[in-house]
Amino acid sequence: MVKKILQLQFRRYLVSLGLAGLVIFAAIHWVRVSASMPTPSVSATSSLSGLAALSPDQTIPNLSLIPPPSTPNPPALISTQANVTAPTPAVSQAPTPSPNLPTSCTATLPAPLWFNVAIHPSNYGDRFRQDAQGRPVTNQYLIVLHETVSSGLAAINTFRTYHPRDEDQRSYHDLILLDGTIVHLLDWQKRAFGAGNSEFRGEAVQTNPNLPSSVNNFALHFSLETPPNGYNNGPRHQGYTAAQYRSLAWLVAQTRLGDDRITTHKTIDRASGKQDPRSFDSRQFQAWLTEFRQSLC
Repeated sequence: MVKKILQLQFRRYLVSLGLAGLVIFAAIHWVRVSASMPTPSVSATSSLSGLAALSPDQTIPNLSLIPPPSTPNPPALISTQANVTAPTPAVSQAPTPSPNLPTSCTATLPAPLWFNVAIHPSNYGDRFRQDAQGRPVTNQYLIVLHETVSSGLAAINTFRTYHPRDEDQRSYHDLILLDGTIVHLLDWQKRAFGAGNSEFRGEAVQTNPNLPSSVNNFALHFSLETPPNGYNNGPRHQGYTAAQYRSLAWLVAQTRLGDDRITTHKTIDRASGKQDPRSFDSRQFQAWLTEFRQSLC
């Protein structure tokens, strides 16, 4: 009797040992598989450049010669077409006067690499011809310069996310990555939510009676991707790349707006202490802007 009991306990021990071995084997296999998987890229530049079959030397059609792209509805993947449609400053619902563009023009300097990315409709709106009190809006366009204070990819993901609350809604029209790639996020005829509670030399438009007035109704919001050592609230960082200044100057030149209609988020902010774009080299930007303006007919 004792012998049978010992045999039964021994068999149970072997079964338990076998189950434990299977668990250990499965765990080791999972670790090996996980280690062999590629690590996701955290670089906006490398992530975006891997999704489009475009050459960095490709010349984008002149902005005054093409119709505006259709308004994005649900967020879509980055375009992989060889001929990417660029935005046009001709704004159908925009305040007057609108930028005066020539009917034909050929740029002598190559345009930067370009991507279209659709953002979520909760993060932008229409431009209004009347403010919240019914008064006509006649402001001239204004370029507002920003920086992301994060990676470009993180900023893009924010804009592609649904935000039901007004205070969480934000966007730019265009984002310039560290390698100079321009990511076109929003048609210029739409209102980006880039600077709530802001004004420029007394100019501001209130489009929502429940929110402060801002420059958003007549602003074009262009942002630079912040370098990694600037992902904080410090007063400065290493600065932007030469490729970013070149692309920003090219983008600004397409608007045909003068220097008196170019400002920064820091300058127009009325409430939250914005500092962007920090460490901005105005001389380098102005040198490129002068060259691109001279290349336009």
